[in-house]
Amino acid sequence: MFLFGQSRSVYIVFESFLTSYRFWMVLTVYLIILQPTSIFFSLFIKKWAPLDLSFKNLPNAGKWIGYLERILVLTFILTDNMESIGFLWATKSMFRFGELNKEKDIKMTEYVLIGTLCSFSIAIVTGCVFFRGLL
Repeated sequence: MFLFGQSRSVYIVFESFLTSYRFWMVLTVYLIILQPTSIFFSLFIKKWAPLDLSFKNLPNAGKWIGYLERILVLTFILTDNMESIGFLWATKSMFRFGELNKEKDIKMTEYVLIGTLCSFSIAIVTGCVFFRGLL
């Protein structure tokens, strides 16, 4: 639009976003679901954490997986694609099942399951409470 002299149109679009109640509400919910929710989760599931948390994986991978799954769940709710939440849950479960189904990893499996259930639950409840009125 800038190349063809339509910069005024870009300004009008941005101005309409910045003055929209819906835009600020959606942005606020997405920001709340990231770091504040992670702090809540860490406090909530700390009592179930396995004694040996020396994972042999990427640092902070769980945190970023949680961020992405909550963003996806909120986006699915905002776009009224509730069935996609089930698809996301099934996909995550398939990837996790292979590595966490051994007898010695039962405590870690339960820990990951609690975290996943909390993450999905908070995202679904938050999305339904804030976004259902916007649809």
